[in-house]
Amino acid sequence: MEVFVNPSKDLWPEILARPLIDHSGLRSTVSEIIEHVKEGGDQSIIDFTLKFDGTEISELRVSEEEIRTAVEKVPADLKEAIGLARRNIEKFHKCQKVDECLI
Repeated sequence: MEVFVNPSKDLWPEILARPLIDHSGLRSTVSEIIEHVKEGGDQSIIDFTLKFDGTEISELRVSEEEIRTAVEKVPADLKEAIGLARRNIEKFHKCQKVDECLI
């Protein structure tokens, strides 16, 4: 990661530019995956998990214990940041409905 400290304004466009990603083949790839899942059901999900994540699973359902363990591993400040982000996103989208914006 490159760090910039007080860059000149002429560098701002370059610094703030988002990388361009070629999404041209994405739609067909996603459609193909959806069709496989429609036809193969849970087994397709298990197969794709191995293919894309490199993880072999036998059960799709996450147990209550797995959820509790995962929640305990998330630091409190990250949970707080996620909550703030959620509230901001909800507020933003609520304001997209003309009659509901309270800002």
